[in-house]
Amino acid sequence: MIVHLPKSTEVPTGITAAGLNSLSREQTISVLGGQFGKCLIEWAANHVSPFWWIRQSPLGPMVCNNGSSFFLEIDDRLFAVTASHVYSGFLRGKEISGRNIKCKIGNLDFDPIARLRGHSVGVDIVTFDISKEELEVIGKQAIVSTSALWPPPHPFTGQTAMVAGFPGEGRLWLNQQSISFGLYIGRQPVGTASDHSITCPLEREHWIEVGGLRSMPEGSDLGGISGGPLLLPMEANGVWSLSLGGVISEAPAGLIETIVSVPSHFIGRDGGVLDRRSAPVKFAVRASES
Repeated sequence: MIVHLPKSTEVPTGITAAGLNSLSREQTISVLGGQFGKCLIEWAANHVSPFWWIRQSPLGPMVCNNGSSFFLEIDDRLFAVTASHVYSGFLRGKEISGRNIKCKIGNLDFDPIARLRGHSVGVDIVTFDISKEELEVIGKQAIVSTSALWPPPHPFTGQTAMVAGFPGEGRLWLNQQSISFGLYIGRQPVGTASDHSITCPLEREHWIEVGGLRSMPEGSDLGGISGGPLLLPMEANGVWSLSLGGVISEAPAGLIETIVSVPSHFIGRDGGVLDRRSAPVKFAVRASES
């Protein structure tokens, strides 16, 4: 299933993905500050889920840690994706707690060790096999591609991008059996896009409040969004879709307000994770409609 922007969405007249990237700040606020921008945010939210684990601490209370994850389908094969350091955090927790640890993706019990599909030393991406039935339980959507079209176009400086994930600061215990995760979705232009990393500075002077959503307070800690997707709104012949630009690797904390992602071309067509020598080089191009 290829996920497109809902047909009921009213896209401002004449707006294309390429045009969206060339708007002035005032024009961008006009386009993304209304219903269209709100729909993009809701659309992005359908693709990201918390990757979390809970364990018994030596002192008695339950301890919860989390990163973020998303789902990718290539040629009808489905994978869950997160950052490698998020998976390493789970493994450290397992070393401490042994069997007294449980991992979940959303509300789905998940054994990441048994489902491990691909990882590579020095590349902060890890992939897992997951079924479509399990994705239905999680209630999320996959980013869909084919091997012929993979990897997707590389982001370029100034391109409109969306990042999504679940900051640890947003976790809230509702009771002893229930926990809530707060979702962060940000829209900011790409700052730099090399073969190995993509940066998105949080340029507050360019922020757009959408649908009454409040901006993130300065100095907030977004730790926990690692493993979430960097999404690129794309358009062809009036049909909008989301392309995967990369996997979030570093989250802002304190005065450092830049999100760093690993480019999606490090994910192989078979769902494996490529190393820096075997990953195809994807050069940034200004066209964003194909």
